Amino acid sequence: MSFIEKYVEGGDLKKMIPHFEMNRPVAPSNGLADVGLELEMEGRGLPSAGAVAGLIAPKSNSTWITHNDGSLRGESLEYVLERPCFGNEIEHMVGGLYTYFGRTRFNLSNRCSTHVHVNIGGYKVNELTSVILLWSIFEDMLVRWCGEQRTTNHFCLGFKDTNATVDAWDRGLKDGDFNFTEGMKYTALNLRPIFERGSVEFRTMRAEEKPDNIIEWAKFCLALVRFAKQNYKNPYDIAHALSERGGLEMFANICESGGISGDFFDGVIGLPGNENFNILSVENFRRTQKLALGYPWYDWIPEIDKVHVPNPFGRGVPEAPQPARPRAAPQPRGRRNDFLEPDEDDVGPAAFNMDQILGQNQDDPPQPDEGLVQRAQQILANGRAEAAGRNQNLGELLQQAENQLRMNPLQQRVRIAEVLQVNDPWFNPPVVDPIAPPPQERIRIRPGPAPFPDHRLDPEDPGF
Repeated sequence: MSFIEKYVEGGDLKKMIPHFEMNRPVAPSNGLADVGLELEMEGRGLPSAGAVAGLIAPKSNSTWITHNDGSLRGESLEYVLERPCFGNEIEHMVGGLYTYFGRTRFNLSNRCSTHVHVNIGGYKVNELTSVILLWSIFEDMLVRWCGEQRTTNHFCLGFKDTNATVDAWDRGLKDGDFNFTEGMKYTALNLRPIFERGSVEFRTMRAEEKPDNIIEWAKFCLALVRFAKQNYKNPYDIAHALSERGGLEMFANICESGGISGDFFDGVIGLPGNENFNILSVENFRRTQKLALGYPWYDWIPEIDKVHVPNPFGRGVPEAPQPARPRAAPQPRGRRNDFLEPDEDDVGPAAFNMDQILGQNQDDPPQPDEGLVQRAQQILANGRAEAAGRNQNLGELLQQAENQLRMNPLQQRVRIAEVLQVNDPWFNPPVVDPIAPPPQERIRIRPGPAPFPDHRLDPEDPGF
């Protein structure tokens, strides 16, 4: 009897995940593009948001905005994609950003890092389990490539450093209730954004003075997630693939599927410590193997594959809610303002600052015309329903809203950004209710309908 058969024989197998709708996507389809990026930089002469505002992704219309990240020191900025870009736009956006660093004198410390978010909207529980398993096989070797300062870094802990993430997912498969504490976001593979923003976050990459490694890393993260979904619908099959083909061949297949350069592949497998790649792959997999071998995936897959039809008598698409707080006053340049999660030792709720989107520091930004804002909100509310029915790209819906707003470009961008603040579940920063009780340290998450702005999990944590 093989070790796989022995492992499964001893498992506590159940025919269904209790209290869990097996065929419902864990993260609802969101119509967004593929990849979000956060680049933390320290150095002199870093270009401002206004300087890079002209760099726009041709299809997703994504642009770069900047944050003053409290975890960084000295002259520093965090460059963040204002919305996700498509995979074939990564090189354009990252390479284009680095053209503005010509006069920058970098001083990149171990505080600087690169975070990659990959959209997993529409993924079901089996597909997300395969993403976790496939990443775990190569995690140690990839973290080693990401840099010595990223190994055992307290803000990107791997599966060898903590089993909290694996245990949380394992409990979810057992009882249908996925529990994630606040500290679990500081892991190499951060799963908290699955339920909050519809993405998984890879936090292991160092900052770079040149764009090439950042581009290849972002493309690889996307390739790994897509490869897991397309090739391992049954997580159980990953164990057999690893046993039959070995980790090196699987790694090569992922790189080939994503068009990853040979330099990246050779750089990973050629690092000191990565010589015994196949042996390391098996050792790494043992940390997460219970997710593949401890459950009756062959019995579950037929149920998971059933088409999910939302309850027509349940909660429908809500109308666009009004902001739950007053419009923020203009903020001075340099103050932190996140659409994403606060990183490392930075604390405090996010605030919405139009200067970061427009790349300008306005003392008196244009005041919104209430009728136009309501019209744009209604367009997006209707568009959300259309997207649910036809999986229409959110970018196209925003373009429809823009076409309805006949005004100068500056005002138009203000309106659309305000609509995004209210309506877009990926980028909408949470609103802190001053009279609400303080959040619990532990959040209990059960997959359900799309996380609209009135369905927040932790009002103190902006998430992704």
